Amino acid sequence: MDNETLVSGADPIRPVDITGKDRIAFNVGVSWLAEFVFVIAGFIIPRMIDARLGQASLGVWDFGWSLVAYFALVQAGVASSVSRYVAKHRAAGNTDAVNIVASSATALLMCMAGVILCLTIVCTVALPSLFGEKLLGHVFEAKWVVLLLGLSMVVQTGLTGYAGVLTGCHRWDLHHGISAGCRVVTVFGMLAVLFWGGGLAGLAWVTLGGEALGFGLRVAAAHRAHRGLRVRLKLVRWSTARNMLNFGLKSSLPTVSGLLSVQCI
Repeated sequence: MDNETLVSGADPIRPVDITGKDRIAFNVGVSWLAEFVFVIAGFIIPRMIDARLGQASLGVWDFGWSLVAYFALVQAGVASSVSRYVAKHRAAGNTDAVNIVASSATALLMCMAGVILCLTIVCTVALPSLFGEKLLGHVFEAKWVVLLLGLSMVVQTGLTGYAGVLTGCHRWDLHHGISAGCRVVTVFGMLAVLFWGGGLAGLAWVTLGGEALGFGLRVAAAHRAHRGLRVRLKLVRWSTARNMLNFGLKSSLPTVSGLLSVQCI
């Protein structure tokens, strides 16, 4: 029997609604809750860094995030294309096509993660010569921040295809719920680092750990949301990856323009 028709614990007579209409209100509620958590975290952490480590350290932290934010452009909107194609093929009951999409996207995103890793290493090594005068005595801290936040972006990019599978299965509740839960854990971890006398490197380690935890949970959740999910190298189709890249580039234009406008103001 089609694994898209039945799931564990479902009524064997009534097919499962794969359009997402049955959980749209819940998805919206969880999404708003996750946004609320992010807003609260944005108020707490910068003020705690300022109070515990000083304004200069807060500036270094913001500098690290500003630099790493540009690395996200390497993803080229591929995650959004995963969501689109997974939803399309899942609605048609074509599990094989879903697996090809997931496998091709993951292979492409892993290559992009490798590019981000290289950028992270180059920026970390070149940081003293490029920004040494502006960072003054905070060069060592800045190198750790850029390195670890860059590695967080590597993890996010390499595994974000699984987030696309979740949203393609209309499980925005799982996607945003994991984000909110991991953000809470990360905030408490960062507060612990600050209260125990840790520095920016400790905060960056916690951020990397939270990102790894979040995407590890998304991998498990994606397999649960789509029971027939298989991500295999033999299922990679570069023609599929190319189509997804083309779609992602078009859908990412608003994000790119918004990021550049914010960073250039």
